[in-house]
Amino acid sequence: MKDRMTIYALFIIVALFIAGCDATDTIKNGLAHSKAVSVEIEKTTGLKSFVGFQWNNGSLNSVSINFESLPGNLTLSEIAKISKKAVIKEFKQEPRKIIVAFAMDGVSLPQLTKDDVGIEE
Repeated sequence: MKDRMTIYALFIIVALFIAGCDATDTIKNGLAHSKAVSVEIEKTTGLKSFVGFQWNNGSLNSVSINFESLPGNLTLSEIAKISKKAVIKEFKQEPRKIIVAFAMDGVSLPQLTKDDVGIEE
């Protein structure tokens, strides 16, 4: 009985070790991929970005691309295409979804009137 418990304990330790190595490797490679995506997008668009990712059982669930500012010369459609191409190229698979976001500070926001937002006096 004692030998059987030792074998089970060793089996659990080995299984956790193998799973832990895979998780570490996934994170390490994912960070390298996200940095490469950010560099590729900046080369193409001139915009700095932060790229995050979510893996689930070896599948790429989502990639989020957060830009530091609004693009001056590109449409959202163009940015989406550039982003998707860079993600697929670097991660070697297409995620279930790609989230594109833009940070806007108060200075760069356009001024809106009451008519723009539908407020009646």
